[in-house]
Amino acid sequence: MQFEENANTHHVCKAIQDATAMITGTILPLSGNINKVFMFDKGCTFLCIFGLPGDKQADESTNALDSAHKIHAFCSTALMKVKIVSIGVTGGPVFCGVVGHRVRHEYTVIGRKVNLAARLMMFYPGLVSCDALTYSKSKLPHYFFEELPLVEMKGVVNPGTVYQFLGITEKAMIYKAYLTKERSEIYPLLGRKKETDIFENLLEKFKETKLSHVIIYEGLMGYGKSQLVTEIAYIGQAPGQKVVAMELTKINAWQNFFAVRTLMAMFLGVDVCKTYDARQYILLSKLRGVIEEQYLCLFNNLFHVKFPTSEVVSQMDNDRKNKEIETMLLKILINAAEKEVLIFAIDEAQFIDKASWDFLDNLLKSVPIFVVMALSPINHKGRILCSSAAQILNSPSTTFIQLRELSPSVIIQKACQDLGVVSIARELETFLIQRSHGNPFYCEELLRNLHLNNVLQFHVLDEDEEKEDEWDSLFTTTVLKTHASKMLDEETELYICTVGQNVKLTTISLPPTLKGIALAALDNMNPSEQMVVKCAAVIGVMFTTEMLLYILPEWTKRKMYQTLAALVESRIFKCCSERKEVNITQRMLSKEFSISNNELKSLRQESDLGSVISNRLKLEEAVMHCKIMEFCTPLLQEAAYELWLKNQKKALHFKCASYLKWLAHRCKCCGEGDFIPYHRYAVDGMLQKFYSQEYKIKNIKEDVLNEAAVILVSETLKKLEASHQEGAENQERKGAFSLSHKKGLFRKREKADYSFFFSARHPSVAALMESSGDTLIEWKDSRIKTRQLTTGDTLRSTFILQESFRAENSELEFLKRMDEIILLTFMSKKRTETPGSQDCECKEIVESVSVPLSQHYLALGDYSRAFYYLLESASAYVNLSHNYMAFTYLNTAESLLRSSEYKHKLINQFEVSILYSLKGEVCYNMGQITSAKKLIKKALSLLKKSFPITVVGAFCMFMVETSKHLSHQNKQTLWQISSGREKRLAVLFQQGHCLSLLWQLFNLDVARSRKTFTRLAALMQVNCAEESQDESQIISSYMDFSLCYQMMGCQHEWMKYELMAIKRSSHLQVVGGGLLTIAKLASSLAYMKLCLGNMPLAIQLGYRAHELYEQLKRPNLDATVLHDIFKALYLSTRSGGSLEKNPWKTFG
Repeated sequence: MQFEENANTHHVCKAIQDATAMITGTILPLSGNINKVFMFDKGCTFLCIFGLPGDKQADESTNALDSAHKIHAFCSTALMKVKIVSIGVTGGPVFCGVVGHRVRHEYTVIGRKVNLAARLMMFYPGLVSCDALTYSKSKLPHYFFEELPLVEMKGVVNPGTVYQFLGITEKAMIYKAYLTKERSEIYPLLGRKKETDIFENLLEKFKETKLSHVIIYEGLMGYGKSQLVTEIAYIGQAPGQKVVAMELTKINAWQNFFAVRTLMAMFLGVDVCKTYDARQYILLSKLRGVIEEQYLCLFNNLFHVKFPTSEVVSQMDNDRKNKEIETMLLKILINAAEKEVLIFAIDEAQFIDKASWDFLDNLLKSVPIFVVMALSPINHKGRILCSSAAQILNSPSTTFIQLRELSPSVIIQKACQDLGVVSIARELETFLIQRSHGNPFYCEELLRNLHLNNVLQFHVLDEDEEKEDEWDSLFTTTVLKTHASKMLDEETELYICTVGQNVKLTTISLPPTLKGIALAALDNMNPSEQMVVKCAAVIGVMFTTEMLLYILPEWTKRKMYQTLAALVESRIFKCCSERKEVNITQRMLSKEFSISNNELKSLRQESDLGSVISNRLKLEEAVMHCKIMEFCTPLLQEAAYELWLKNQKKALHFKCASYLKWLAHRCKCCGEGDFIPYHRYAVDGMLQKFYSQEYKIKNIKEDVLNEAAVILVSETLKKLEASHQEGAENQERKGAFSLSHKKGLFRKREKADYSFFFSARHPSVAALMESSGDTLIEWKDSRIKTRQLTTGDTLRSTFILQESFRAENSELEFLKRMDEIILLTFMSKKRTETPGSQDCECKEIVESVSVPLSQHYLALGDYSRAFYYLLESASAYVNLSHNYMAFTYLNTAESLLRSSEYKHKLINQFEVSILYSLKGEVCYNMGQITSAKKLIKKALSLLKKSFPITVVGAFCMFMVETSKHLSHQNKQTLWQISSGREKRLAVLFQQGHCLSLLWQLFNLDVARSRKTFTRLAALMQVNCAEESQDESQIISSYMDFSLCYQMMGCQHEWMKYELMAIKRSSHLQVVGGGLLTIAKLASSLAYMKLCLGNMPLAIQLGYRAHELYEQLKRPNLDATVLHDIFKALYLSTRSGGSLEKNPWKTFG
C-alpha cells in the first residue's frame, strides 16, 4: 500500500490496523497466513503465504487470487489516505524455514518466486497481477484474466507471461463454460476404447427406444475425464444429432441456475453474441412458433436481452415467473427433440447447482434426451447432494461407469505420445509404470519434472540400429502407429528417449505439483489420522493391520480401528481382502462404502443421527475383520513417506523388516517354505529359524491325524455309496418311511460304523469321526447331487468301469483315491473354524510381505537381502501366472545386480541362475521361445549343468544319463550332512525346473533334431528329481517324461512312467504341497488321456483335479484343467442324449 503525501502517523497506523484485520479475516479461513508486515520508503508491504507445512490446500492458487482481489477492493475503497494498492501473486517451490542470525531467527520463505511477487507488485501498480504458473494452477477460465504487457523488472530474468486477475464475477461468466480440452488427431485418446464403445452402444439403444438416458463417468483427478468428454462430444457429432458440451468449475456450484442457463444459451447459439440486439434476433428467429412473443420478456434476465415486458408477465410474481421459464425451456427442448437427437455433455458435473439439478430431473422425465456427465468421486466430508441429484444418480436409466487406471502398455504409449518419440528406455518405462500408478496426469507431471531437471535425452533413431531386445519389449508396445504418425514418419526423423548417465530414477522425489496434491489431503486430517497414514506409508501401498499396530507408538487396537474406520470412510484406505468372503460385515463394507454403488448416494441423504452412528459402528466392525488394507491413492503413500526424517525412516524400515521376515514363506495350503525351493539354504546369511519347535510339533500331529483320516476315507467311501444304493432300494419297496426319519437312522448307523473302525486302529481320531458324521453325509449328498444319480442307478463293477474308460487298474485305484482325498479335504475345511483358512493365500503374502521386504532392505542399503526378496517376489508371481508383475521385479533385480553398490559384493551364482531361469519362464509364458531357450540354457550353465549344442553331443550325453538313471533305480544317494543336503536340494530343484522348461521348448521347435534334445532334457530332469529323493519332484518329472514320450509315440515308455508316477503318489501326504502335487498329477493325466482320445477317463480325472483346485483356491490351475474338460466333453463321440446321462456333464 502506498499512502498519500499528506498522510500522518495516525492515518498510517489506522490503515495498517484495518488492513491487517481484513487480510487476516480473509485468508485465515483458507489456511493462509501473514508472515511479515514491514514499512519501506514506498509504503507498507504484507507478505501473505498459502501452503505452509501443515496448511496445504487443494485450491491454493484460486484461494490466493480470490483473496487478493477482495483485499485489493477493500484497501482501495475503505482505507483513508491510501493512494495505490498493488498485489503480486506467484506460486512455486521456495525455501521455507528458519533464517537469519541465531539471535534474531525468523521463520519465513525465501526464493525466486518471493522476489518475483515483490517485483510484480512494484512494476504493475494498482493491479492484482500474477505469474503464468499461478494462472495455470488456478484452473480458472481464461476470461477472469487479462494478459499484461511485458515490463523489464530489476533482478528478474525471463519472468514469463504476466496476467491481471479481473476477479470472479458473475458478469464475466455469462455463457462461458466451454470445454478446456481440445481434441487432436495427432494425440488421440488412449486407453478409453471400452468407455467410448459403451457410449456408442447406449446411444444407438436410445435412438431406438426414445427414452431418456444418463451416462456418468466417475474417476479420480487426472484420470482423463475431460479428454473423454471431449472425445464423446466429437463422436456424437453426426447428422441428425446435436451435441452441447460444457465444463463447470467449483465456483459454479454456488451460482443459481448457472448450469442450465449456460447450457440453453449454448444450445440456442446466443453464447457467442456480444450485443443485446444480436441475442434478441437469434431468439426471435429460433423461437418463432414455439414460444409466444408476449412471454419472451421472461428471458431478459436469463439470456441478457431487452424484450419489452408484456401485460401478462407484469402481473406474475417471482415464483410464477420461474415456473413459466422452466415450462418454456421444456417446450423448446421438446420441439427440438422431435427433429434431432439431443446430447448434452457436462464435465465436472459435481459442480452443478441445486436449481439446475431440479430442472435436469424434470427434463429427463419430460423430454427424450441423452446426457453424459463426468465427475470426481464425492468425498464423504464434502457437501451433501440434493434430492434431485440423488434421484438422477439412483435412477434405473442411469449407467454408472467408474474409470480405472490405465494399463502399463497404455502408460508407455502415452509417454511416447507426450514426448514425441517412438521408444523410451526400459528404466524409464519401469519408473513411469511404478510411479504413475496408471494415472495419465501423474505420468505427464513425472515427465515434465524429468524434462525440467535435464534427466531426459533424445536421440535420432538409426534405421540400421539393432532390433530391440525381446525381453525389453515383452509387455509394452512403444511405437505409436496412428494415422498421423505414419504420415510424419515419411517426412521427419524418428526419435527415441533415454535417461542421462549416472541418473538414478529411484532417488528422484515427487514433482512439486503431485506432492502438493498429496500434502493437501494429508494436512486436512487430524493428528491421529496423519500418524496412521505416515506409519502405513513406511510399510508400503499395501499393509496388514497387525504390522501397523506393531510399529505405531503405544497405540491400542481400539484407537487404531477407530482411526482406520475414519480413513476408510474418507477414501484414504480400503480393505483389499474383500474377495475372501470372511464375514458379512466385510461384504457390507464393500457394499455401503464403495463409491461405485448407487446405494451410497442414497445413504448420503440420511440426516438421522442414529443411522449415522449405526453406519459408523458397522464400518468399525468391518475394519476390525479386515486384515490387509491398502492406500486408495498410492500418491499419498509416497508423499507421506517423504515426510519422515532419514534416521526415522531407517529405524522404521528396520522394525518392519524384523517383523516381516518371519512371515516370508508360502501359505500353509501350499506347504509353506520358500517360493524358490530351499532358497534360503543356498544363500549365505539367509538361513533362519522361521518356526518354533512347538509349532512344528503341532504340524506333525495334524499330519498324523490326516494320514489316519486317509485310511478312514478308503473304507467309509464304500459304505457311503453302498448305503445310498441300499437306501434307494428300500425307498422303492418301503415308500411309507419319511426321508428325514431314514436320514436320521442312516446317520446314526454311519457314526457307529466310523467309531468302530477307528477305535480298533486309530483311537486318536475316533472323536473326530464322531463329530464329522454330519459332514460326511453332507459331502455324500453333494457328490451324489453333482453326479445326478437317479433312484435306479447302481454302482458299476470294476470290470464295467474299466471297460468303459479303457483304464488300467492303477488308474482306477487312483480315481478312487482321488475321491478319498476330496472327501478328506472337504472334512478338513468343515472342521476349520475360520472360513477360508485352507485357501491359497500366496498372493496376499507376496503383496504384503515379500514385496515390502525387498523395499525395506533397499531402503536400509542391504542389497543382498533386497535381491533375495525380489527373486522370491518374482517367483511367486510366476507361480500365480502374473507374468507382468514378475517381469517388473525381475527388471528391478537385474538393475540392482548391475548397480555399482552391488558390484563390489560377492555375487551368488545360484541367485543369478534363478534370475535367468525366471526370465526364461516369463518369456516362455509370453510365447518368446527363442529368448526363453537362451535364458534357460544360461541358467543351466550357471548351475553347472551343461547341455550339449550338437546332436552328437546330445546322443552321447543321453547314453550317460541313461546309465545314471538305471543306477538310481538300484541305489539311492545318501545325504551325509543335513545342511549340505538342503543346499544341494536347492540346486537340484532349480536344475530340474530349468530342464522341464527346456524339453518343452525343444518340443516346440521345428528342427529335425528336436526329438533328440527333447528326450535328453526330459531324462536329465528325471535324474535330477531322483537324485533329490523328493517325491513331488519325482512324480512331476515322471509325468513330464511320460508326456514327452507320448508326444513321440513311444507307448511302452509313456505307460511305464505314468504308472510309476501313480504308484509314487500313494506315498504322498495329502496336506500342503503333497495335495497340490496330487491335483497336478490328476490334471496331467487328464490332459494325456485327452490327447489319446480317451474322453470319459479324461473327464473323470479332470473333474477330480478341478474339485481339488477349487477347494485349494487355485484359479489359474483350475482354468487350465477346465479347458481340458471342456474339450473332452466337446470332442466326445457320444450323442446328446447320452451326454445328458453323463454324471460329469453338469460340473460347470
